[in-house]
Amino acid sequence: MTDAERIERLNAVLEGTGATVTDPYTIWATESQLSDQHVSLLADWADLSFFIADATQITNASLDTICSFRRLTSLSIGYNAITSDALATCDFPPEIENLGLSLIPLNDAAVSRILLCNEISVLNLNDCQLSLYSLSRLAQLPQLMALEALRADSNPETSRVLSEKHPQLLLRLSDGLWRGGVCKRKPFPEERA
Repeated sequence: MTDAERIERLNAVLEGTGATVTDPYTIWATESQLSDQHVSLLADWADLSFFIADATQITNASLDTICSFRRLTSLSIGYNAITSDALATCDFPPEIENLGLSLIPLNDAAVSRILLCNEISVLNLNDCQLSLYSLSRLAQLPQLMALEALRADSNPETSRVLSEKHPQLLLRLSDGLWRGGVCKRKPFPEERA
């Protein structure tokens, strides 16, 4: 299938959803009408690199198909009806570099599954009800450069210690933006809420 044919086919599957196809391997579907039915139509032929689908209508039923995109490097599926238990058993593609799961409460098993993705450099886990233990475990990902976890279980002292322990890591937490044990910016009011 040529790139032009792939784009045409992606557009046909996504017609009427509000999702955008920007190239043969990229779908931007944030706040669209994308559903499990649309995702199922991508199975067995779409090989996406970027799938950004926050605040859509997808559920756990779409995870197997999404994880079948073996070239996937950027995935954001937060603010959807996806559960921690489903994430705990999914098989994320090994090349994931950017992962967003905002507003999905993550249990220890889901965090353990994320920890298998050694290429993650950017992680957005806002409102995921992360414990300090989970936050500390995630900070150990070998390629991680930025971790955003607003409303995780942290305070200025634990944030300072965590960012001091991982000086390469930019941490955006409810008590500020941290790097190398130093708060680089105090939080905006909406970040604390």
